[in-house]
Amino acid sequence: MRSLKRIIHKLGEIYCMEVCKSEYRSQQYSAMSERPIEYRFVFEALMKNCPNHVLDIGSGTTALPHLIRSCGFLVSAIDNIVDFWPDGMFNRHYHIINDDI
Repeated sequence: MRSLKRIIHKLGEIYCMEVCKSEYRSQQYSAMSERPIEYRFVFEALMKNCPNHVLDIGSGTTALPHLIRSCGFLVSAIDNIVDFWPDGMFNRHYHIINDDI
């Protein structure tokens, strides 16, 4: 059982690496979005208030909940996956709870 788990994990790792390489190779510059402003606001608010736990509502596929967690905060991330994302949604950066606020 342990070796099967290792094999499955390794295949998943290889798949993720290939997806990342593909995204790296296909990136193209597009005009800057509002994300830097959003992220600056979020991290300035976190530094100012220093909460223990953060609720990220409407996380979508972004890495924001992972980035917040990597700064030491406890993070719960929710999104209305079933109703908002008709084909489903998977966030490869962080576990998203399917919920409607």
